[in-house]
Amino acid sequence: MARAMILPLPASGHVNPTLPVARELVARGEEVIYCLPDQFKPSIQATGAALLPFTITGRAFRWSPVPCADLLLWLPLHTAVTSLEILPHLLERVRAAQPDYLIYDAWCLWGRLVARILHLPAIRCQPTFVMNEQLGPTFWTMLEQADRLAMSRVSQAQPSEFEQQVNFAAALEELRSTYNVPVIDLKSFFDHAEALNLVPIPRAFQPDGQTFADRFQFVGPSLLPQEQGTNFPLDRLKQQPTLYISLGTVCNDEEAFYKMCFAAFAEGRRAGAGEGSRAGEQAHQPHWQVVLASGKSDLSVLGSPPENFLVRPRVPQLEVLQHS
Repeated sequence: MARAMILPLPASGHVNPTLPVARELVARGEEVIYCLPDQFKPSIQATGAALLPFTITGRAFRWSPVPCADLLLWLPLHTAVTSLEILPHLLERVRAAQPDYLIYDAWCLWGRLVARILHLPAIRCQPTFVMNEQLGPTFWTMLEQADRLAMSRVSQAQPSEFEQQVNFAAALEELRSTYNVPVIDLKSFFDHAEALNLVPIPRAFQPDGQTFADRFQFVGPSLLPQEQGTNFPLDRLKQQPTLYISLGTVCNDEEAFYKMCFAAFAEGRRAGAGEGSRAGEQAHQPHWQVVLASGKSDLSVLGSPPENFLVRPRVPQLEVLQHS
């Protein structure tokens, strides 16, 4: 029986796609261990896997240090700094667990580095689209420009701009020299692949999907039904067409956008007197039941939603999508 260790980013959108993989490995007789903070314990134990609790409290790893538009540019740098801080203790835990192989999230730099430092076979799990040289030079040019911009912003940043400001350039160099790993920049962060890479989308959805070799396995959506503790009124979704609105699990603190949705889809804005032909057209439009996942937004700031809206910080997404 082999022992696998799974190292995703500590975020729902990165942990959840690995759960069906863990469940299948356990069903096949493998031992599976996650190395994550305790908050993920219920989801992990539901698959039959074990949790090796590991608190990731690095100065740099937090999901909202910059505007969401800059997240793609900053996240690799933040994971590099966090890797430098947590690797000594993490390496001890992994050595003690003695896994036969690792499965790591493509965005989880410390997982990639653990595999390299300990010479462990590794499987890379990519949470979204993958890249290769066939996609053309545009993406790599963009990354090279973004990398220069990132380091420029670091050099110009004032200490007050980020809590406990860190020197990213120095951290990257220390990581390279301490563990004898290659130089880390945005291109090398995205342009990495293992002998086996799991991609949870259909190949048909991947740009230039036919150009990817067999080491990229497009396994399709990889999600388990959610165990929702709250009573979500799913029967209300059966009475009329359902519209589901969500900005995901990271960049969802967008009260202005949600208020626009209120204005656009409130039933009260259906055909009114004196609106002529447009009123007649609207009268034949379906009456929407709207489900809005508000994430981290302050519900008191949003105010009272229209009567045809169900607003929750989290919703049972797979079940809602069945009615949408």
